[in-house]
Formats: sequence, C-alpha cells, structure tokens
Amino acid sequence: MSFWRQLKSIKFTMNENAANSDLLKEITPQEREDLQACMFKVYLDIKSVCDEYNYPLFLVEGSAIGVVRHKGFIPWDDDIDLAMMRSDYEKFKTIFEERLGEQYILNSPNYSDNARDRYPIVLVKDSYYKRLIDPRDISLHKIPIDIFIVDNVPNNRIVRKIKGLYCNFLEFIAGQVYLRENTNEDVKKYLCKNGTLVYNIRMIIGFLFSFHSAAKWFDIIDKAIQCKDENSNDCGILTARGHYFKEILPRGAVFPPSEGICNNEKVHLFHDVDLYLRTLYGNYMEIPPVEKRERHFFCDLKIPKW
Repeated sequence: MSFWRQLKSIKFTMNENAANSDLLKEITPQEREDLQACMFKVYLDIKSVCDEYNYPLFLVEGSAIGVVRHKGFIPWDDDIDLAMMRSDYEKFKTIFEERLGEQYILNSPNYSDNARDRYPIVLVKDSYYKRLIDPRDISLHKIPIDIFIVDNVPNNRIVRKIKGLYCNFLEFIAGQVYLRENTNEDVKKYLCKNGTLVYNIRMIIGFLFSFHSAAKWFDIIDKAIQCKDENSNDCGILTARGHYFKEILPRGAVFPPSEGICNNEKVHLFHDVDLYLRTLYGNYMEIPPVEKRERHFFCDLKIPKW
C-alpha cells in the first residue's frame, strides 16, 4: 500500500485493513436490506419537505449510479448520497428542526456546535451506528445520511486552483485533528496494521493544529469553500470523496434537474447525469467484479423498525 495514499486517505487505509480485522464486522444481506429501506425512508421524508419549498434534492455519487443502472440502490451498497444547492441548503437548515426534528438530527458545519464532518449529515434519532473512528460524543452514533452541498466555483482558473488547494489543505488538517480527538487503542491497532509511521505522522499533524477543534476546522472549511458568484460558469460538490476538483461540472450539467426512478419513486438527478458519472467513475455502467466492489464495515448497528 502506497505511503502517500495511506497518508492522504484514512478511508483507503480502513478499507484495506477491514477484511482482516477482528474489530469490525461486515454488514449481512438482511442488515443491508433493512438499512437501505431505512435510508430510503429518510430520503423520502427530506425530499417531501424540499419539494414543498422547491429545493431540488439530488441523488449523487453511488446513489446516482443505483438509479441509472439499477433503478434503485446498487445491490451491495448500504448508504445514500444526497446533494443540495448551497442557497437551498441555507434555507433548508432554518426549517429543519420544525419540519424534521422529531425523528432526525441535522449535524452540520456552522449549524451544530459538534459538527462531525465537513458536510451536513442527517442522523436518525431512533438508531445506533458505531464505526471504528467515530466521535466520542455517543449522541452522534446514529445512522447517517450525507447531504453534499453544490457550491459555485470561481471562473478565474488561477483563483480556482489556489482556492481548491487551500480547501484541500484545510480538509487534510481537519482529518488529522479529528483522528487525534477520537483515537483510542482499537483505532491505533487497526490503523497500524501496515506500520506505525503514517499513524504517528497523523498524530503529530493533529497535535500541531489542535489549537482548533475538528468541529471548528469543519466550520472553517465550510466558509472557505463558498463562492458568492451565482453567475459562475461551473459548480460542483467540493467536499465529497474527490475533494475540491473532482466533481466540478458546467452549471448546465447540473441544472435544471433531470428525473429518474428509484424504488418506484421519482427522484432528482443532475441534468447531465451521464457526464457527471463518467467524470467521476468512468464506465459506470459496467458492473465491477465482486473483489472490486466497495465494502462497508462497522462495530455495531441498530436499525429502527418503522
């Protein structure tokens, strides 16, 4: 495993080590079916509110592949990826508690005091979902639904490059501070399977930048990534797995939304969903062999019976 790849991505290291770990377990087919049903119910609840206020709620990333290729979830997937335009999200979060707060928690930068990531997450109250590297605050150990923000991107290529590199640097720093805040002996044992060097470097960086909490760094990222130019030619999801540069698209490829079918329900996709998915995944219609399919592992899971 590449040293630099280990250093850049905790998720990569986790996926590499998970299959041989006695700390984690892989989701069973029945748990996956129940989790997919739970997450789709949450999606429909959020979409109902968004539709009422005319805030397009997009299915993106693997969830968009599921719609296009399977008209539902990718069969082996167990999460759902949503996206909203920044201007819509800013209004959405002001009505969240009143409209959805009975069943769900919105955990988000510049909204929550204890933001657990650089993008908004909706947590299912009557659930329990524990991953290896999770916040010490057990109130956040809930089934998560990610909502990525579609932000404007500067037209000037030099400004875009500088802004993107700066935001990616902030994300890297925040990741190390978050790891340092939430590490324990199990986490150390797990991440050191390939040696202690990368882990120790992460701890040092986390210490050097611990003058802010991880939640504060997530707030800083959220503000740094925004661009007020509503007439910019391009926009994109700048905080997902591809970080700043991977999911930038012409504005016309995002709006107006197109429609797809997921589990017999109409859903919103990016306008040119083919361009989006080819940019992100290449030949996304080709079903990968079993050994190359993304697998998810967890420590404990409780799915509500609705």
